[in-house]
Amino acid sequence: MTKPLATEIFEDRNPRLELDAAEIFVSAGPDKGQTRELTAEPVRIGSAPDADLVLHDRAVSSRHAVIHLRGDGYTIEDVGSKNGIFIGPTLVERARLTGGMRLRIGGTTLLVRARGGRLQIPLAKRGQYGELIVRSVAMRAAMATLEQLAKSDATILIEGETGAGKEVAAETVHRQSARRGGPFVVFDCAAATPTLMAASLFGHERGAFTGADVSRPGLFEEAEGGTIFIDEVGELPRELQPLLLGVLERHVSRRVGGKVDRTHDVRVVAATNRNLNAEIKAQRFREDLFSASPSAGCACRRFGNGARTSQSSRIILPSSLALCWHRRWLRCSPILIGPAMCANCAIRFCAFRHSPT
Repeated sequence: MTKPLATEIFEDRNPRLELDAAEIFVSAGPDKGQTRELTAEPVRIGSAPDADLVLHDRAVSSRHAVIHLRGDGYTIEDVGSKNGIFIGPTLVERARLTGGMRLRIGGTTLLVRARGGRLQIPLAKRGQYGELIVRSVAMRAAMATLEQLAKSDATILIEGETGAGKEVAAETVHRQSARRGGPFVVFDCAAATPTLMAASLFGHERGAFTGADVSRPGLFEEAEGGTIFIDEVGELPRELQPLLLGVLERHVSRRVGGKVDRTHDVRVVAATNRNLNAEIKAQRFREDLFSASPSAGCACRRFGNGARTSQSSRIILPSSLALCWHRRWLRCSPILIGPAMCANCAIRFCAFRHSPT
């Protein structure tokens, strides 16, 4: 017998969502015994190594389902799997989760279990924050964390699918921080030439390499007193990662070809669409640059200098902001306007205002 997970939204001076704490328990299948706690963050289920709940079941698709938080509780949705989601004998595309519910995915059975107690998730107020228009519960929860982090000088890692609005979120943090009067500088690792990344970030001296006819400051120097946003940090070559770690730990860098260390007063916000834990296991990303230690106050992981300070946090933007796992795009500008629907798998996601181009 199933029991609804009690859910209530409070719209008082401290907006929040309160609901019964719950988890997903694998009760049958190759991964029997595995559990995944449900929080404000989406839970992607599949056989792909970057899923949040990885199932080693041949009948489970690489991207099979996603559990996300809504105002009325948790919902599981099929994201175009081959074998679907079954509740008893019934095939479902979408279902609200209740305590005691059993879901069959391929040859695996998932049990929704109440953990006891209540989960409180802070929510930002509905409205516009810079270019972000915040409406859904998932986005309100993400925005509440961004607001909290903006008050500190923490280094932040923002995770989200391509097009989820990571740069807009980073700029929103900057505009709400004490550094809002300083520059906001953007560096995209995915668009930069690997051989010139160090010179772009840290600057170079004259004659440091072919074509370096004059000395040039790096982006860290240009961002002095403000914020530097390093997009797609997962694309940063491993040999350059110690240089970034040095800036995060010691707040110093050295120009390419230079002999003098330069001190920086810069906040770093990084973003990635990769699963950095998987990148660490594949030895493509340094573990000391990304630590899995929890930081107090919010569901996050430390990024850089993780062993020495709690002033570093991770936030996941809802993957449903701009596209679903089928990567069905809308031509868009950066202004979020509300829900839309993926024609392929009926996943609801927050669409962007259509661009005239």
